[in-house]
Amino acid sequence: MKLIYDRMPAKIDPFGKDNIIAFMPGVLMGTGAPCSGRFSAVTKSPLTGIMDHTSCGGPFGMSLKTAGWDGLLVKGNPGFDSSRHILGILVV
Repeated sequence: MKLIYDRMPAKIDPFGKDNIIAFMPGVLMGTGAPCSGRFSAVTKSPLTGIMDHTSCGGPFGMSLKTAGWDGLLVKGNPGFDSSRHILGILVV
């Protein structure tokens, strides 16, 4: 959550273009440790106005780790239904 706090203004609109959603696999992802096959999705909640997260399962977190990524931050709102394609890597 610190990554989001450092990159997002405090009083942003949860539906606005400055909101960030972060997909973060656990540090033990891919090690075979019990319960390590989960990742978190973190963003500012439009319901409460504070940071919120969920724990998710499935292959997405493992795909991030296998690709060598420790997380994925998505920022911006195109204003319509769309899909995102990752074309390059930007390390900040």
